[in-house]
Amino acid sequence: MLFSTQAEVKVTFPLEEDSWHGHATETLWAIPMGGHTYSLQNVPFFVVGVSRFDLVSAIKKDEQLVFQCLQGRSGHSTVRVVSAGGQKGFERLQTPITTLRDMGCEVERGNVADVCVYAVDVPTNVNFDAVIGLLDEMASRGGIDWEMGNDAHPD
Repeated sequence: MLFSTQAEVKVTFPLEEDSWHGHATETLWAIPMGGHTYSLQNVPFFVVGVSRFDLVSAIKKDEQLVFQCLQGRSGHSTVRVVSAGGQKGFERLQTPITTLRDMGCEVERGNVADVCVYAVDVPTNVNFDAVIGLLDEMASRGGIDWEMGNDAHPD
């Protein structure tokens, strides 16, 4: 993989207009790799189809870098774990989030109104089936839900 000593920049991704979260765009931190290529550095909360460390193409429009296309996959996958109910939702997610971190996942937290959202990066060396199994088990108990943001792990 190429490496850069340049400072991180923000790449803007347009989102579906009628999404549950109500955001029109999401910005992700990225490292310029040369030309119009950028390496994504954080876990997407709402963008579908890309993951941490993927290579993307972006061009400048109206003083911001705007995503154009995926150029290369990192092999990482992204899932989102959500729980409504403000602080109670946050408390419900502590056990599965701790377990995901112990498994080797990178986790970032956000909030949308009273919904607690965790964006979870599943690196290539983490057992993806075990992650999905944990999330399915926790969802079956109630109080949390999860969705796939990007499945890049081999079958």
